[in-house]
Amino acid sequence: MYQKAVLILIILISVFAFSFLAFADENDVLASELNVEEPGLVSWFKDKVDTVRIWTTKDNLKKAELELKKASRQLIKIKKMAQKNPEDEGLQGKLEMINNRYEELIGKINDRVENYKEDYPDSERLSNFLNKYTEHQLKHQEILQKLETEVPVKVMERIQENRQDHLEKFSEVITRVHDNNEFKNHLKHVLENTENTVRQVNLMGVIEELGQQDVLEIRQRVHEMKQEHHQLIQNIKDASQQMIKDRTRAHNVIDAIQDTVDETISSTSTATTATQLIDDLGNTVEELLEGITN
Repeated sequence: MYQKAVLILIILISVFAFSFLAFADENDVLASELNVEEPGLVSWFKDKVDTVRIWTTKDNLKKAELELKKASRQLIKIKKMAQKNPEDEGLQGKLEMINNRYEELIGKINDRVENYKEDYPDSERLSNFLNKYTEHQLKHQEILQKLETEVPVKVMERIQENRQDHLEKFSEVITRVHDNNEFKNHLKHVLENTENTVRQVNLMGVIEELGQQDVLEIRQRVHEMKQEHHQLIQNIKDASQQMIKDRTRAHNVIDAIQDTVDETISSTSTATTATQLIDDLGNTVEELLEGITN
């Protein structure tokens, strides 16, 4: 009976660990969302092909579209690199090198859309690209935000600095080239079309940061968007509060399971003790399920 109690404990702890890992994976920004490939030979090859296409096309907006894909590949590469080995001593240097490539690509995109805006101020193509650019920039920020929680403190601080620089530059450019109403409507569109609640909360956090930049116009746009779509924003805030409660409950249950493990290890191996531990563990799990579903 004692062995049975220990086995049940191990299984339940494994289930909870697996559940949390699956939950984290569900809330990752996928490469497919950015219209690129997972890091590997195919991604490397397509990136080289896109470089050649940038050299050969004369269309500035097409160049910008290809550079956006190349920039997205850099961030997916950063994400995979940090997840694979967050304690790598050379991680900061590698991330810095990739970030420099990313910044260079984003800088080119910003220059191209500003030049295109001057030549074709009422272009529908430009408006569509800017909507896509806005959405991808928000998702790039999501990736970087998540990275901050997965790497050592020194690397985290550098990622935070880089992320704020990216937000500031994006704010400056987007207010110069993108129509006010179109921009606000697309922020709403991105939020509404994000079905995953955690991702929706994360995106709203990025938009809140966007609204705190030094660029006055971007602050005004974000403020207006929140006012015009008050109910949507309130729903996201409510979801965020519920997430905090659910995470607290989950952590409490994990602590309770750990206490039960400690008790099992320190207790005698009598049938009565083992039976009582199984009953206590069952009650703990029932409380978790009830708390999360209510």
